[in-house]
Amino acid sequence: MEFVQMVSRTEFDLKALLGQRDWWVLALDQDQRIRAANDVGQAILGLDGKDLTGRRLDDIVKLGHLTALMAKGVSFRSQPASVSTGKLICHYVPEVADGALRGGVLAIDRRVRAHDDLSYIELHEIVRTLGPIMDLAYEGTIIVDEEGIIVLVNQAMADIFGVRTQDMIGRHILEAYPNSKLSRLPIVMKTGKAEVGWPHFLNGREIIACRYPLIRDGRAIGALGKVLIQDVHDRVRLAKGAPLQEPAPAGSPRVAKGGDFKYDINSIIGHSKVMRSLKETLLRVAERGSNVLLVGESGTVK
Repeated sequence: MEFVQMVSRTEFDLKALLGQRDWWVLALDQDQRIRAANDVGQAILGLDGKDLTGRRLDDIVKLGHLTALMAKGVSFRSQPASVSTGKLICHYVPEVADGALRGGVLAIDRRVRAHDDLSYIELHEIVRTLGPIMDLAYEGTIIVDEEGIIVLVNQAMADIFGVRTQDMIGRHILEAYPNSKLSRLPIVMKTGKAEVGWPHFLNGREIIACRYPLIRDGRAIGALGKVLIQDVHDRVRLAKGAPLQEPAPAGSPRVAKGGDFKYDINSIIGHSKVMRSLKETLLRVAERGSNVLLVGESGTVK
């Protein structure tokens, strides 16, 4: 059984998790201090689990970008962290109680992969490339590998689906949440074409979503999806000064309307990297009630 499935099944039962022999398991608090650890780490890095309690994780093992993901409560699967002998494979599931991040459980596979093994998605490359347009703390974000298996999901996305991150991570995107068979991430992978600013009906709400294929050496190795606006109808009602209404129950019939706008984000033609970034900036600005100053030379169609 996979580690992430084990966490979901045991509901963070530390006794059961620490008893596993295939992974070096570390239970962390919200400050990434080690609450408990099993002794498999001794076989991996020569560290005795009994001497780790109370120490900060980054004093024990350097996980680079993964440390920042854990601090934001992001759940991830099968992520490499380099050591002298190869790449350790890490899995992490955050623990959330009463809406607050309480820490989480990190597992490091005792099997070490070779440095030249590129058969998996490395999240740091994605975060580095899309960092300026990706906010993992607040925007719903999900990443799948080429098999459609979820390798990253944050709490904001899990909240939209009405499930928990540990119930999604490691599962196929078409089976991970209610009505997930409607996900377009497999289509984006197949076509290799991004979908920016698309309206999408999800869990009783009409959202605005962006989907990107993840390309390596000319082929899609996965896809990234994120939610920019969580309820289009709420935004429109607020802009008009109308009170918010309760969203329709999941599964209830509802016809999406175009609203009173003559143009929307899809009226802008262009799919280059710069244009995709511009569209996302427009969607971010549209959520806020502040004034916007457009500058540029005369004739640039401001």
